[in-house]
Amino acid sequence: MLVFSRDAAWVTRLGKVAERGGWPVEARGDLPERGTAAYERTLIVLDRSLAGVSPARAVAALRELCTGAAVALACGEREAGSTALSEALASGADETLLKSWSDARLAARLSALRDAALAADARFSADGGLRLDRRARRAYARSRSRWLALRMTAQDFELLWRLLEREGEEVGRAELSDALESAFGREAGPETVSRRILALRLALAPWRGTIESARGGRYRLAFARRRSST
Repeated sequence: MLVFSRDAAWVTRLGKVAERGGWPVEARGDLPERGTAAYERTLIVLDRSLAGVSPARAVAALRELCTGAAVALACGEREAGSTALSEALASGADETLLKSWSDARLAARLSALRDAALAADARFSADGGLRLDRRARRAYARSRSRWLALRMTAQDFELLWRLLEREGEEVGRAELSDALESAFGREAGPETVSRRILALRLALAPWRGTIESARGGRYRLAFARRRSST
């Protein structure tokens, strides 16, 4: 477990939780700088006080550093207000923790996160050219025998994940809106889905497939088959 926090008491508590679970733990008082070499970690706990005005950016940077890790955002009393918690939920973190929780509750949530991170959750398109990594919320397209990372927001990823679950089937705006609301705790209207679908089509350009539109505000993820030369 990798902990980013300047709260000594919080770091000590997490260290004891990790010790009981037999997990190696490392604590740092500052976020890594851009360009830091990537390395393997299973679980990251980020103190909200270090995340700055945009926790989503901090979470995204940590996912770049440790692509396979689960990321938890820890909030103290100052960050426990409704607005701050909404920002935390929308940050792309896998879990939001409150420092006021008991040690037992913290241990249970962190253990569940760690177990989920250890169990790879990846999904591939039918043609094998698109891969989605649920843990890292990253999408990749195969290009010349290599996986190319696709640039997209956390919202885009959630829509793509749902479309890939139903690959080849038509999915309505209402279902896609529900997927966004479930993931981020905020209501997403049809116009939000439409904008994100447009962004997704651009992000998926390196892949041979696309998102097709159907009547009634429905969408379908489908890959393009090669045309026969005969």
